[in-house]
Amino acid sequence: MFVEIAPKETGKIQRLVKDAIKYLNSHQNTIIYLISYSEAQSNQIKDIILEEYNCDSSRIIISKFMTRKKISGSRVIKNYVYGFDLMKEMVNNMKYLFIDDDAYYTTSIGTYSDFTKQLITHFKKSYNRKKKIENIIEEE
Repeated sequence: MFVEIAPKETGKIQRLVKDAIKYLNSHQNTIIYLISYSEAQSNQIKDIILEEYNCDSSRIIISKFMTRKKISGSRVIKNYVYGFDLMKEMVNNMKYLFIDDDAYYTTSIGTYSDFTKQLITHFKKSYNRKKKIENIIEEE
């Protein structure tokens, strides 16, 4: 699990793209899901990945929801979530977001939605309480 909460204009998209390319390159039989607060934002990130890494575009899925599936056919799936603090958490009683220990999460510092608070709490409990979430100074 990777979690980053940082100010705007600090390179979050570039770091997500770099990680996604590294993941796609080192795991040839994978699909990544890009989840964001807007389809336009997800498509922008997908376009950047495809510009920098020549792969089959079908390996990058744009979705409004994270997927709970870990395997599709013989392909492994990884969630990449951008702007999670800006996303609505519920629609028609279905959650957009959930805590996935294999996912990559990044967002700008915002209002700290309930999901963001849950994610930070999970991260602290599951991954060494002293470890810091990227760019966040934890209060003791």
